[in-house]
This record gives sequence, structure tokens and C-alpha cells, in this order.
Amino acid sequence: MADMSLVKAGIVWAMPVRPDLLGDRLEAYAKSLPVLQALRLCHRFGTGSQVHVTKLPTEILLSVEDIVLHHHRNGWKRYDWSDAFAHFESRCEPMEHIHDPYDLIYDIRCEYRDQLCETCQAEDGEEECDQDCDSIVHQKANECLASDGFEWRYGVCETQRDKWLTAINQHPGKNFAKYDEILRKHFGLCAHFSTTRVALEDPKAWPSDPKHDWHMEDELQTTICYLTLPTQMTAKKTFGLSEIELHGGGASIPGTRSSLVHLPTLHQREERVKQFKHALRTLKLEPYVHLSQLNDVVGKGTETADPMQGNEIEKAKVHAKMKKDLEKGEWPQLVMLVNTNYEW
Repeated sequence: MADMSLVKAGIVWAMPVRPDLLGDRLEAYAKSLPVLQALRLCHRFGTGSQVHVTKLPTEILLSVEDIVLHHHRNGWKRYDWSDAFAHFESRCEPMEHIHDPYDLIYDIRCEYRDQLCETCQAEDGEEECDQDCDSIVHQKANECLASDGFEWRYGVCETQRDKWLTAINQHPGKNFAKYDEILRKHFGLCAHFSTTRVALEDPKAWPSDPKHDWHMEDELQTTICYLTLPTQMTAKKTFGLSEIELHGGGASIPGTRSSLVHLPTLHQREERVKQFKHALRTLKLEPYVHLSQLNDVVGKGTETADPMQGNEIEKAKVHAKMKKDLEKGEWPQLVMLVNTNYEW
């Protein structure tokens, strides 16, 4: 296939959320729907002297719905959204990729016996460990698995990463399509997923995790997720190479897009805010801003600190404050979403 650059863009009313929590909460909501719909129908149309649910105030009805949703949120799930997302973001370690770690742990305890406390060396089950030897053994086991290079990453990790991409696939008939239908039908909203790698300018601004140490820095990636109004994004445009560029070994591919933006009236904005608040309350979601997106505030009237200036501690404080301020701010907001992908 010829080299090509794909660009898709749009400006929408949106609010950022954690993609794994959105998937988890929508799965729970889908399981709750038969009960919720029966409850709402009985509350609205129930007849007979024994149908007392019709007399319940709306506030009590919503509390009952919360109990039903809470039960399904904390019950068995067909899919572990958070675990797959953790692997996708490289928030995992070698020990999480083996199915039976017990033999390895036993071998490590024997090999590094002299580094354990006297209680653990004596294997006295009646006494408590003096120095958290389990952490020492766990770290040595990780180092042992990682010493063979990065072969440990494949298998469980790659499978979970593939599962994550499958889980958020929004194409018709794919896994997330049914949740898109629920979002649109019950909340009047859509989900927008976009995968991004760490930018060359952002390694220090990327959310840190101790388990990243077991991965290469250029592997870091995440999925950005927004709840949006069902506004049509601009059609995808493909910018390809000419035959001369394709065979010449180098190219510069220009591309320009422009879109008109129709700002809503005050009344329209209030109605849209209600839609998002209803979704947040029902699905128990909160605004979540990924650190890689902090710098992209267009048209802000006041000056803010440059998160790339200062030492590492100062940068971390600036990042934390910017993230908190954005998440506690007013949502939804007009957000410019741009997806780019280079294929070769």
C-alpha cells in the first residue's frame, strides 16, 4: 500500500472521560436496562390497588434505579475493561503475564534467601515478615522474567492490547456499537475514541507509572475518550504520495481543512449541559483529562504557567494543578478533535 496521511477533524461539544470506566459503566447499564425499563413502566402506567410504585416520588424512583445500577456495576463483568486498558497503556509488569507464578516465586525465594529477613529464611509461618520480603521476591521475579529481553511482553500483554482495541471498536456490528446505541438513545450522546502515542515533546508530561519502567518509552500510548453531542465530524480526507515522491524516497505532504462552527444560543447550551449531567449522574462518571492534552487550550484569555519549564518537581506540580483545574471546570466545552494517522 502506498504511503498516505489520514486526517479527520471536527469541533464538537464534548467532555473527556476515562475510556475504561465508560465501557465498564455502559456494560453495567446495558445489563440493568430490563429491570430499569420495567420499573419505569410500572411507575408510569401501573394500575390496580396493589401497584404502590406509581405513588413513589421521582427522587425515590431514581434512588431505586441507583441501587439496581450499583448492583450491576459491582457484579460479574463479561469483560475487564480496566485490566485491558492498563496493558494497552503499558501499566503492567512481567509477573502479570505468566499464568502460574508459584514455581518461579519458589525458585526466587531459594536463590535470594540471604536477602530475606530471618523469619522468612526460617519459613516460620507463625511469625510476621520483618521487612516486606514479598516485595523483594516480586521485584526479583520481574527482573528474572525481563532478563530475557522483552519477550515477556508478548502473549498475555499483546492479547489484552488487542482485546482493548476490539472492545472500543465502534464499527457497525462490532463490540462498542451496541453501547453507542445506548448512549444515543438514553442520553443523546456519542463516544469518541482516539488512540495516541506519546509525542516527542511530551515524555515528561505523560502520566507516570512505576510499571512503565518495564517498557520502552516509545511504546507508551493511550486512548483519549470524549462524550460528545451527536455532531457530524468532517469526512475523512486522505493525502497520498505522487508516483515521483513514492519512488524518490522523500516527500512533504501538505493538507488543509476548514469548517464553519455554529455557536449555540444560551438556551441550547443549558439543554446540552443537562444531557451531560444526566449521563454523569447515571453512569457515575467524572471529567478526566489525560496529561498529554493539557497544553492544548485555544483562545484562553489569561496566561498560564508553561508546564515544560522548571525542574521535575515543579513540572509535576504544574501538571497536577492544570489537570485538576480542567477537570473541575465547566463541562461540556467546545473541543476541537483532530485524528491523524500515517500509514506506510
